[in-house]
Amino acid sequence: MKALDVVEFYNVLLPIEAGEEVKAEQKELSTSMKEFLLVEFGTTKVSEVAKESLKERLDGPALIERIAHRKAVAIGAKKEAVAKGQILRRENKSASHLKDSQKNPSFGFSCLHYSVSEAAGALKIKILNKTEKAGTVQVRTKDGEAIADDDYIAIDEKVTFKSGQPFSEV
Repeated sequence: MKALDVVEFYNVLLPIEAGEEVKAEQKELSTSMKEFLLVEFGTTKVSEVAKESLKERLDGPALIERIAHRKAVAIGAKKEAVAKGQILRRENKSASHLKDSQKNPSFGFSCLHYSVSEAAGALKIKILNKTEKAGTVQVRTKDGEAIADDDYIAIDEKVTFKSGQPFSEV
C-alpha cells in the first residue's frame, strides 16, 4: 500500500461507511485501508479511530525517535536517517573500482546504490543507454538487506531502447 495520509483514509472510507457504493477504482485501495485499520486498531471503520492515533500509525515514529533507535542498534556503522517519503540517493563509491570486464559497454545505471525509506512506496531506477543505439537489456532485482516479497516486489524484465533513447526507467 502506498504511503497515505489521514485525509485520504477519511475521503475514501467515510463515504463507504455512510452507505455509498465503492467506486471500482477505489475498491483495492479501500480494502487495503480496511485491512490496515483492522490490524492496527481492531476495526474496519475509520470513524471509530481517533484521528491523531491514525496519523501516528501512518507516519510511524518521529524522525528523532528513529535516529535514536538507529544509533542504539548500529554496530559501529552510521546510517543516515531517512524521513517518510524521502528517497536518499548516493552513488556507490566502489563503482570506480569495477574491472572493465564487469562493466557493460552499452548500458548502465545512473546511480549504483540506493537507500530508500520503507514509507517511500516506490523507487524508479534509471537505466542508461550509453551508446543511444537501439537495443535490449535484461534487468532484475537482487536481494541484499531487503528480501523480495517481504520488503519489495521483485522485477525481472527486458528493457528495450529505441535508437536515440538515452535512458529508461523501471
